[in-house]
Amino acid sequence: MPIRGSRASVKARPPLTRLRSPDGLVLLLSAAAVILLLPLRDLSGAFPPVAFAATLVLFSAPGLLLSHWLLRNDISGLALVPVGFAISTGVFGVLGVPALILNLSTENYLLAAGTLLAAFLAVAAWRTLRVKERAVGSPPEQDAPYGPPAGWLWPPFALLCGVLAFVGIRRVPSSYDDIWVYLSWVKDFANAERLALLDPYFGERIAEFSRAKVNGWLLEQAALSRVSGLDTIELVLRYLTPTLVIVALLMVYALAFALSKSERAAVLIASVYALFHIIFIQPSVHNIGVELAARISEDKYAARFLILPVTLLFAVLFVEGRRWRHLGLFTFFCWAAVAVHPSVLPAIGLCMLGFGVAHVAVNLRLRSAWTGMVALALGMWSVVLGPALLLFTGRSPEAVLFSADINATPPKVLEYTVFITESWRHIYELGDGYYIMHPWLLLNPVILGTYVFGVPFLLWRVRTSVAAQLLLGGLGVVTVAVYVPPVATFIGDHLIVPGLLWRLAWPIPLLALITTGWMVWDALSYAEARLRGFGIGRSVTRALPLALVALLTAAAAPPSVEKAVGLYRKFDVARTSDYDPDPIYPWIRGNIQDPGVLLARDSANNAIPAYTTSLNVVSQRGEGMIRDREELEELAGSHINIPRRYLDIHSFFFGPTLDTEAYDILRRYHADYLMVYAGSPLDERLKNLPGFSPVEDAPREKYSLYNVDLEKLGKPARGSDRPRETAPPAPEPS
Repeated sequence: MPIRGSRASVKARPPLTRLRSPDGLVLLLSAAAVILLLPLRDLSGAFPPVAFAATLVLFSAPGLLLSHWLLRNDISGLALVPVGFAISTGVFGVLGVPALILNLSTENYLLAAGTLLAAFLAVAAWRTLRVKERAVGSPPEQDAPYGPPAGWLWPPFALLCGVLAFVGIRRVPSSYDDIWVYLSWVKDFANAERLALLDPYFGERIAEFSRAKVNGWLLEQAALSRVSGLDTIELVLRYLTPTLVIVALLMVYALAFALSKSERAAVLIASVYALFHIIFIQPSVHNIGVELAARISEDKYAARFLILPVTLLFAVLFVEGRRWRHLGLFTFFCWAAVAVHPSVLPAIGLCMLGFGVAHVAVNLRLRSAWTGMVALALGMWSVVLGPALLLFTGRSPEAVLFSADINATPPKVLEYTVFITESWRHIYELGDGYYIMHPWLLLNPVILGTYVFGVPFLLWRVRTSVAAQLLLGGLGVVTVAVYVPPVATFIGDHLIVPGLLWRLAWPIPLLALITTGWMVWDALSYAEARLRGFGIGRSVTRALPLALVALLTAAAAPPSVEKAVGLYRKFDVARTSDYDPDPIYPWIRGNIQDPGVLLARDSANNAIPAYTTSLNVVSQRGEGMIRDREELEELAGSHINIPRRYLDIHSFFFGPTLDTEAYDILRRYHADYLMVYAGSPLDERLKNLPGFSPVEDAPREKYSLYNVDLEKLGKPARGSDRPRETAPPAPEPS
């Protein structure tokens, strides 16, 4: 039994000892970071990893302090790191929402964030100065028993983290990837005089209820760029992405730690989770590892891999301990999900529904079981108040959906593209109007094994284990929601849109792999006990988890390498220090400073605003909806209104051009620059036409850039004299 020291048994700590406390360490690291980023900014700027690390310390400080103050008796060690990072993400994200709604400047947000950080550090300094230590012979109160430390289980887990982080660093996004859209907003936010006022692509006022108005995650990335001095693209792709990969895997460890109450079990479970994403990594619409390794910096995947598990963690802690701080943090993360990406909220809601049903079913006569679930439900449903008020203002759900999409895609396109576009094939049609989420997830051997063996495993423990109640209830309800045809079809048709049904399944890999890891841990514990019964020493039996992880890693290495090669062939790889799809992009960033309008294909338009805030483009991702318009209208049963600017760009580049219509398009959008494929018939023709002049010193690998003087345009081309824009031949595979 722990012995409690009396008041007389405490004494003041010496200064150096005080700095060893968590508060003191955060203070010390924060002070070093401030010195590197202010007085020594030139030095840190010469070493970008140092500048990023210093900025990351300041960003994480509030969350680390709060996690230490509020959770040190619930979770400990490295589990506090991802939880602290998630708390900081939520705090600074929610703090950014008023700045976005009120169209304040980036400086205003940085001032508010700096003030908040200073307040946390001031409290930490006060706590460090007043802390006392116990006299020799009076041991402190013992923490809850979490079993022996993981020890040598950490190196294999670190290796698996490094593999996934390396994949994230090496991949170069395609010019059509979503990441360029988010990087365009980050670039705009980094130096905005009025945040979330104008669209970074067209320079037009954004919709009243646009998701950009509440996307604190993008504003956080812009702030990280400003504080560190790193370019937004370099910051996000080279440094933030691998950092988030490691934090996400540690978050799985933290959730497993809260469920298992064992450090060794938690590390093993997190290793199983990481190994799964490495083994089954594949470059397809039904990918697994790519979303974690390469796309986690996108808001929806940050919400999936950070907000979802930490919210479940606090739900479990609240049900087990009935402490108000856990309920408060659960509610806070539900609100923080809105500031990162609200699409994770339905997935959290399904998990909570399953958790509530399972917990109440085995505790029907316990009033605390009912009140606990009602409290969690109220905490979560408080988030729905905002969207509900929007509908009461007279806005139709369709109008809210249109303005909420950060790409401003027409709602009918969002709803029906999933049925006709291969890259969106996340659902499986069954006939008679029914559909489900594509069954690829259920057909995965590990996930399928969890349903076959894991469900009975959880049923055996559900009466006495809160962890089993969460895992079984969450798996059950989410599976019903996405794989039972009438339920999935109703949800897709009436509650969300079919194209978003697959996001409801985000909890399945998380819950299934934690269950798998738990089964493996129990099997190893049983084997340890049996081996000790045969007289084998504890030091040998405790090495079983390490041996198993090492064996699985070695067995998975050959197929994983083969898939990695396939991944590299599918995607561009950063063989140099550049992530640029083409040399023209960084050239534009460094050489075009005056405001202007660029007329180019959508394949270029998607990335241009991520490099410069000086140029607006005319179209963004319009080619797909124009190509599929007839099929989309057939499915919708009505006309789909495609913005005129998208149709104009399609007319300019997908047919004979430089005619009267093409010149009208140039004048309509007051084009200052025209970018075409280098070496195309259109490129050759532009070199000799009045009103068009090649931009000096601009690279000409894939694209040619021209100045446009609208007043000097000659006569439009006619008939067969009209040139066409043709794509250059694809490079031969190396």
